[in-house]
Amino acid sequence: MFIDSASTANIISSFFTPEGFVNLLQMLVLFLEFVYLLIAFLITRQISLMNKSFKTEAALLFTIAGYINFLGTAALLILSVATL
Repeated sequence: MFIDSASTANIISSFFTPEGFVNLLQMLVLFLEFVYLLIAFLITRQISLMNKSFKTEAALLFTIAGYINFLGTAALLILSVATL
């Protein structure tokens, strides 16, 4: 499919309307939530590796906090996608 310069100008100019700006912000927020979901997943992996490396009394607390962070982020992302 070929996109000519007139349709490209229409797409770009649609972002400068109030509705287009809101849509752009919604996409940006969803993207940032997805990136944070990946970071939260990596945090849970790091906590798991840390708990395997050395023992501490707070290992269970760190694990629970990591999973709450990940699950809360996933729930927020699902809720955001569902309300679009």
